[in-house]
Amino acid sequence: MFEALRRLDADLAGAEEAIAALRPVVQSLHERLPGALRYAAVVAYDATGDLAGNLSRSIALLNERGDGLVLTLLTRRSESLFYTKMVRAGRGQSPSRLRSRRRSPGRWASSRRAGAGAGVPALP
Repeated sequence: MFEALRRLDADLAGAEEAIAALRPVVQSLHERLPGALRYAAVVAYDATGDLAGNLSRSIALLNERGDGLVLTLLTRRSESLFYTKMVRAGRGQSPSRLRSRRRSPGRWASSRRAGAGAGVPALP
């Protein structure tokens, strides 16, 4: 009986050591998790109204805090244009190459879809 208790005690001590070794790993993951990619959305749309169809795309990639970026590819029959927009707390941060006050419908929709359910506002 005493031998069984000694083995159980030794096993318990080994388990406690293993748990103690995992604590820093779990803490590190816990600290990095809010910055990890959590929400993604892709929207296809017709940005130019020409006969090319819904070839343009906007992709939003956001973390738990609503930080990330939106990638936009505007496709016409003769050319394609690529734009990026940094996002902080669900709001656009860097000036876009598009000088129009109108947002591309895909950029708006992709940021809204990616942030849905996270309480993240749509990209301005």
